[in-house]
Amino acid sequence: MPLPVIEYLEVYVWRRHLAAAADRIMLAPPGELAAATMTVGFADIVGYTTVAGRSDIEDLAALLEAFEEDTSAAVVSNHGQVVKMVGDEVLFVTGHPAAIALRLTGPDRDRKGLPALRVGLATDRVLTRFGDVYGPVVNLAARLTSLARPGTALVDAELAAALAPEGRYRLQHRRPAAVRGYHHLRACALRPRR
Repeated sequence: MPLPVIEYLEVYVWRRHLAAAADRIMLAPPGELAAATMTVGFADIVGYTTVAGRSDIEDLAALLEAFEEDTSAAVVSNHGQVVKMVGDEVLFVTGHPAAIALRLTGPDRDRKGLPALRVGLATDRVLTRFGDVYGPVVNLAARLTSLARPGTALVDAELAAALAPEGRYRLQHRRPAAVRGYHHLRACALRPRR
């Protein structure tokens, strides 16, 4: 893709993100936390530590740039908001979690030169302030991400219950897992219905 096209897309995505953040800040009472029910998601690069240790700095920069562009486009094009990028991980909020998760874990990523990801999504009340999100659901989404297999998305029980009636997704229940802060974490793998 030519550089001017990439630059245009990057500017477009960040302008939308900035406009959404400005709206949230302008509508929130000054200096106060606001509470809302949201779906929080994390996506992280599979095997990043190994790849980073074996790559030269230019290859690592290309990997991170592709990751940031792809995840930002997936989130924003599905009416979500990127909260922040943290190294090899992106934190986002969305009202369309399944569309984002399935795009980020699609089987064609390798063919497109994109890194394999694992995704975790959870729905509950969060506190928002200056575009960032806080609360137990953020930790829950992070734990689900750590449990997800490469190229898959895990959702919490609340989100699975919300998605099930749509009938467009396969929700495969996983065995409860013990992770930091959760002794009996229940999750479902999210897949498209074929």
